[in-house]
This record gives sequence, C-alpha cells and structure tokens, in this order.
Amino acid sequence: MPIVDGGTSYKHGAYLSDKSDSSTIAAFDAFRIEAESLTGRKVHRIRTDRAYEMSAWKDYCQHHGIIHEFTAPYSSAQNGLAERAIHTTMDDVRTLLRDSSLHHSYWAEAASYSVHTRNLIPSRRHPGKIPLQSFTGKRQDVSYLRVFGARCWAKIPTVHGSQVTGGSKLDPRGVECRLLGYAGGRGNYKVQDVESNQVFVSRDVVFEEGQPHRTLPSVGENTIPLFDVAIGGETIDAGEPVKQVETLNEGDKNIPESHDNQHSHADQLIPAEAIQQTEPIQPEIRRSSRTVKPSTGILQSREYQQCEEIGRHTGEEWTTNTQCSQAGMTLSSSSVNQDDYIACLVETKASHNIPHSY
Repeated sequence: MPIVDGGTSYKHGAYLSDKSDSSTIAAFDAFRIEAESLTGRKVHRIRTDRAYEMSAWKDYCQHHGIIHEFTAPYSSAQNGLAERAIHTTMDDVRTLLRDSSLHHSYWAEAASYSVHTRNLIPSRRHPGKIPLQSFTGKRQDVSYLRVFGARCWAKIPTVHGSQVTGGSKLDPRGVECRLLGYAGGRGNYKVQDVESNQVFVSRDVVFEEGQPHRTLPSVGENTIPLFDVAIGGETIDAGEPVKQVETLNEGDKNIPESHDNQHSHADQLIPAEAIQQTEPIQPEIRRSSRTVKPSTGILQSREYQQCEEIGRHTGEEWTTNTQCSQAGMTLSSSSVNQDDYIACLVETKASHNIPHSY
C-alpha cells in the first residue's frame, strides 16, 4: 500500500499480507504516528479510491479528525500522485530484479529499496528539493547507498576472540551475502546469507559492487570501430572490416623479393599517398586591450624638446650652448648674456614644473 505526501512527494510503502480493513488501517496508523513525530504536524486530509469506503475507515478518520476524500469511479487521474508512484515503483522493481538476477519472491525488498532511493532523488514535481529532506527538515546523507543485490561480505561478531555462532578461531570471520536493502538506523544493511538464505542486519559489511551492467555491446581495441575513419581520402564504414595499411618510402622500393616472401605483408594495401598529419592548432595568444598612455614626465620632456627645436630654428643662443640645457648650469659673469641666461632658466623651470625656491 503506497502512501504519498502531496506537499513534498515523500513516499512510504506498507507491505501487507491482505487488503482487509484491519491491515490497511494498522499500516496507515503506523505511518501517521511516524509522520507526525518527524514533521511536528498533524494529518488533516487523505484521498483514496472507493476501495476504502468502509465503516471502519470512517470511524478511524472521525476519531483522529481526518477528512477522507474519495475519487470518482474509474477516475484514477484524480489521485494521480499515488497512481504514478505505484507505476514508478513497479518499473523499478522489474529493473532491480532483472539486474540482480533475483527471484520474483524478492519483490517486496526491491520495492522498499526503490522507495527509499526515490526519497533521496529530486522529483519532477519539485526539481530542486529532496523529498525526504523536505519532509523531515533535515539534511540527508547518501554515502551509504549501495547497489541492490550486490555481493558483499558481512563480518561475524566475535566475543573474546570467539565467534558468537560458536565457530572456531580459524573459521572465516566473514560470510558471503547479498544486499536486500537498508534497515532502521544509520549505516545498517539488510543482507542475506548466500548459503543458508538467512536474512539479518549488519553494519560491518564490505561490498563488491563490481562493474556496472551496460546495454550497449562492448567495443575492444581489436574490434570494429564505432565511428567512420578517413584513411587516404577514403572513408571506412563501421560495418566494413578494417584492413592494415602500410606506406613505403622511396628508399624502400628496391627491396628484394626474398624479403617479401619472408613476411606476410604481401596482401596488404599500399595507398598512393601517405597520410599527412595536420599540425596542431596553436591557441590564440590573448593580449591586453589596455591602451598605453605616456606619463606626465614624458609629456613635459616632449614639450621642452619642441621649445628647444623652435629656439634652434629662430637662432636663440641658449639652444646652442650645451651648458644652458642642463639644470646645473652656471651663470657667466658677462652682463651682456645675463638676461638670456635668466630667460632660459625661467623657461626651463616652467616646462619642468620646478618650484620657485630653487
């Protein structure tokens, strides 16, 4: 009997021996108590088909203050969330039993495994939420998940070096089992002994999940390639047999016939042109798009050079005297050229932003 929460898509599976009112009410009451303790909320409404339209269910809902809604006859779409959960679970059960090679009698274990795993996967109705996390309000851990029906080894408990089953100290400390699901608690697994078919719960389990099963045919190194291969301008389809191809250089043309007879390469094809390997494409070098801007000192120096060039064309004397173009020049004692030297210093200070105190 599947039970689905309409708000979070959380699923709960109850496995009954029959569909009597006493069995279904007991299973639902166990879920109600667990749900109210985990969420802190009360169940207010349930929706079922007409199979639960019984006086026992009516008395139960009235006693706990639950509104019982029924779908119309032959209208399963009105309860589509539960109907879809049944369809999805049965698809998973068929897949799990087929993949694990277990008998149909293990359908209940496969269904419980499917429901438990589906509660940890976001649903289409709530893509960004985990059903169990939304239902309980606690973050979930998926590190303990294992493959259904996987081969595993369960440790036999020991007390003071002796096995609790009464075995010898030299007996193996592990028993070969198969995984049937998860038990209550954290990190507890429900396993079955392969030899005795005894089902028990263990936390000290080593799994051998092996390689995953694939539906596509395996492709090896010496088998038919998956894709078309172009050789010497011709295309080899995946369905055609692959032939070995060898090329001969010009210096190998004069090979004696005896050499050809010693090797079994006479039937191989020799293309007219050798395969040319293209050079690898060099990645494009990324360059900065930042423009280079000259500094203030460079701009001032250029202005001074322009003034000096103009002074040379006009025949100014300070441009021809090498001592005047430097900051540490000395003044001549001649009173005739003193005015020119002063003018040169003033212009030099102005172009180089030299303070007046110097």
